Amino acid sequence: GVRKGGVKDLCFLGGYELPGLLILYETQPTTVGRMALRSDTCALLTLSLNLQARSYSVICNAGDLPETARKVQALPGPAYGA
Repeated sequence: GVRKGGVKDLCFLGGYELPGLLILYETQPTTVGRMALRSDTCALLTLSLNLQARSYSVICNAGDLPETARKVQALPGPAYGA
């Protein structure tokens, strides 16, 4: 899961019935010296937010992304997404 201090970036996703949140986070901290052993330490988590019920649902979770991933950006309509 997403640990405290592991979030690299996030963005809100519009154009859906419920607002969405895309979070880019690091699953395990790594250093330059350890890159040869583990370099795919980032993941994406997409949440659907139900603000009235104060709850969320996990839409997608993608792991094993390169440690060099730094930013996520929402796309405007009509494409939407990130």
